[in-house]
Amino acid sequence: MALFSEPVHVSLYADADFTKLYKENGGKWFTPKNNVAAILLGHEADDRGKRPVLSQDYRSGVICGMRNQFPISWPTIDMAIRRVVVVDREAPPHTEVRFLFGKKPGEKNWRFAGGFKDRGDLNFEAAVYREGGEEVLQKGVKPGDVFDYPQYICSRNVNDWRYRGEIDGITTLFFLLNFHGTDDQIKAGDDLCDTAWLTIAEVRKQGIEGEHCYLLDALART
Repeated sequence: MALFSEPVHVSLYADADFTKLYKENGGKWFTPKNNVAAILLGHEADDRGKRPVLSQDYRSGVICGMRNQFPISWPTIDMAIRRVVVVDREAPPHTEVRFLFGKKPGEKNWRFAGGFKDRGDLNFEAAVYREGGEEVLQKGVKPGDVFDYPQYICSRNVNDWRYRGEIDGITTLFFLLNFHGTDDQIKAGDDLCDTAWLTIAEVRKQGIEGEHCYLLDALART
């Protein structure tokens, strides 16, 4: 299938190295075994001493390529960590369901613990365990010893302040975890400065970060 119905003039932004490869292939586009852009950037870096600055055409090509990518939604995870607390031991005992919330420095409202999925995480459940350990567990406590296997609740685009005004964004996957440990195994870590076990009603009254309101509503429906 032809890209154009009639011959048209197009501009190919490239430096001398890519132009040489293009001409050697008879003026046809090609797919090499390795990434051409990475190879050419390496050539540019190697030749920095010979060429004090990148060529204008090459820089224009890099800028054009970066500005014309499809929007990306970066994957993150958030977790609702749940435990059942006995609040009245008289028969029949009365229990209450509470969830672990955290605060970042400078924030007045609560939020769910979470973070970005790393490339080294085998799956999103592994990311939940890793982030859970980093965010709310004492050093040395293994997530697998105190958490049940994560249960998926929902996903949601997040209006994260770091991506406002950008074409890229964040989509978080929300999971439920049951906690079977003790209070001395909990400690705010990573980018959290405080944690608290609260009911859904309590956290609504005290306040939750805006981008986590939808997650709280989804949790209340489970």
